[in-house]
This record gives sequence, structure tokens and C-alpha cells, in this order.
Amino acid sequence: MDLRNLFSHDAAKRKLTIVFVLCFVAATLTGFVSTNKNVTVVADGNQKVISTVYNNPKSILKQAGVNLQENDDYSVSTGNVKDNSVITVNRAVPVSIEIDGKTKTIKTAKKTVGELMSSLNLNEDKYFVDQDKNAQINTNSKIKVLNVSTRLVLKDEVQPYNVIKEPDSSLIKGIEEVEQEGRNGLNRLLVRERYHNGVKINEEVVQTSQLVRAKDKIVREGIAEPVAQQTVGLRSYSQVLYMEASAYLPYDGGGGGYTALGIPARYGVAAVDPNVIPLGTRLYIPGYGEAIAADTGGAVNGYTIDLCMEDYTQAMSFGRRGVEVYILD
Repeated sequence: MDLRNLFSHDAAKRKLTIVFVLCFVAATLTGFVSTNKNVTVVADGNQKVISTVYNNPKSILKQAGVNLQENDDYSVSTGNVKDNSVITVNRAVPVSIEIDGKTKTIKTAKKTVGELMSSLNLNEDKYFVDQDKNAQINTNSKIKVLNVSTRLVLKDEVQPYNVIKEPDSSLIKGIEEVEQEGRNGLNRLLVRERYHNGVKINEEVVQTSQLVRAKDKIVREGIAEPVAQQTVGLRSYSQVLYMEASAYLPYDGGGGGYTALGIPARYGVAAVDPNVIPLGTRLYIPGYGEAIAADTGGAVNGYTIDLCMEDYTQAMSFGRRGVEVYILD
């Protein structure tokens, strides 16, 4: 045997071996060579199990005789194809979409309204689907997409004052006296309003600024038990109030000689704060006598009482003094 031919023959065998190895590696890396595996294909209501060496789902579907049409989709149960994988074909169906006042029919293989909207890349700040996102899509489903708009507005809001009641043992039950009048506050609100196709849907407060602080109303509330069937002289009374008394004449205060109850001002008429002593209440004041709470006055507030006198001398003689006021039965 020629020595050169021997070396030449060995060299050729080595080249062939190298080429075979490179082809095997390339085939393995590109996925053209794989072990057989069983894959279930579900399409058009049919289920078929095939044995395949392919890793590409589309190649497996083609092997199974399943043709994908435009907008058809598929899913693989295991992510990547492996033994016992299930490939499910989702056929595209016609869907009617109304947006910006126009209706368009498209074909989609998406299963839910939410998936379809995501695939259309609709900005949720500008569009809203008036339908459950989890609703299933069927043939000829109708989906309405609403235009979304927002606007910022300023609104003034009244903040009602609180009423705080404080117990007062100097007042009998049922009697209340206002110690401090309440005042409403005022807030300015920055509000974001949301509209769907021009119709206001909701609003939310973005910012609140206080313009006027509310002032609490404070009320003294009587808690003392009334004194029943007590007498002063031959008169029975239910309560005694300790008050500051002053005197006035019938024509003082611009009343024209008539009281708040419409009766003539005369001796025996007392001006009171109706919040403390209701008008029409019968009274007895030692040093003055019986009286009826029949009048009011701008300076008569709280525990003060103004007693009508017959003349100027009598009024000056009475002056201003502390008195016990008996509430008669």
C-alpha cells in the first residue's frame, strides 16, 4: 500500500468525523434534533395526541394538521414544549368594538375583555370599558369603550360647628343656657371630577384648605333635680334661681309700654332671658313680690332679671341687687 495514500485515507476519515460532530452539535443547539415526546393538541373541539421530535409549537401544530389563521393564538400548558405538554389552539372570533362613536369589527383570540383591551394598548386614563374585564369573549361580542376626561374645580364646603354640652349643677334638668354661640367654618376643596363620554361619574377631593375655622357652640345643661312642692309664704315652688336683678319703667326700651307677650308693662312684670326662664312663668321675688316673666331686653342675658316698677323713685330705690327668684308651680 502506498504510504501517501494511507495517510491521505486517514486524514479523510478524520475530516468526516469532525464534520459529523459539528453537524450534531449544531442540530442540537438549534433544536432540530430532539427525543420523541407525546404532545396533546386541542383544536376546534378535537383532541389529538401525537409523537413528535419538534420543540416549536407551530411545527407541532403543522404536524398535527392544524392550520393557524390570521389572529389565531395558542397556549402551551408547560410553557416550553416537553413530554405530555398540551397545546391549545384559540380561534379568533369577530368582535364589535364601539369607540369614539364609531363601531369596528375585529377578529381576536383573546379570552376576556380585559385581555383584549390590553392587546389594543388603550390608555386607561383616556378610555374606560363599560364592562367586566373578566367577561368572556364570544362570537359577535359587543364591547363599548368610553372616552375618559377629568377636570379640576374649586368648591367651598361649609363645616358645621360642633355643639358641646357641659353639665351644670346650678341648673335643673331640662334647663339649658348657651355659654358660647357656635359659628360654621368654611373649607375650600380642590376636586377632581371624572367624566365618561361627557357624563360625570364621580369626584374625589385632591386638596383641602381651611378658610374659616369652625367655632364650637357651648351649652350648659342642667343636671340638678327640681325641688318639688316647696313653699315660700303660702306659695309652692319647684326651683330657686340666684340672679342679679335691676329695675326698669314701663316705657323704657322703646316697647311703647307693652311687653314681649303683648301685655301692658306694669308692676309685676319681669324681663328675663327665655333660655333661662320661659316666658309666661310665674315668679316670686322676695322684696318685690309676685311677677310674671312677660318681657325680654337686650341687656337681660343669662341669670339676670329686670323688674318693672311704678315710678322713677321706686326704680332708683330698688337699684341693682342679688335676689332669689322662685319658680312658682
